[in-house]
Amino acid sequence: MKRLQRLLDDSYAAAGPYLRSVIAAERRLDAEGVVAEMGTLRVMALATTTSDGERLQITVHGRAAEVFPAEDRGLESFLIGAYGREAWESRRSAHSWARIDPHRMITYRDR
Repeated sequence: MKRLQRLLDDSYAAAGPYLRSVIAAERRLDAEGVVAEMGTLRVMALATTTSDGERLQITVHGRAAEVFPAEDRGLESFLIGAYGREAWESRRSAHSWARIDPHRMITYRDR
């Protein structure tokens, strides 16, 4: 959580004046808020809404690296837990998977 919070703080500090004017400090998500919003695995979109209709944005800039869950038992176990064994074995295990190593992450929540 400390590493994620540092990434969020450093990214916001490096943002230009326009971005900081659009995403006021009080509308940022902290590390705990990002984790709570992400919950289990989801497809990350640049902008979406929460279940309550609030606008939510989590923008990640980084480098993607292909991963192979069959070669990482911990990752495979996590994905089976997230999607269920039947979905994993019938279709999800055949998907391509990637991890994003973030360089910047900006968050916004319309409260």
